[in-house]
Amino acid sequence: METGEKMNPKLTETLESGDVESFGWSFHKWPFLIALVIVVLLYALIFAFVDPNPPYFDPASLPPPPPGK
Repeated sequence: METGEKMNPKLTETLESGDVESFGWSFHKWPFLIALVIVVLLYALIFAFVDPNPPYFDPASLPPPPPGK
């Protein structure tokens, strides 16, 4: 502290107690589970609606491109 004032005693106790990590798994569990559900849902939609073996498309059967300018 540049002005010479003392630190907040409650903050000093918190820093010196060693129990600084107050947010653990219980805090991070719900955002993680929500993100996991969204990812699994998106993968399920992909597997449900994307054809794994699309019909073969022969590019040689296309008409020739128009002449360039």
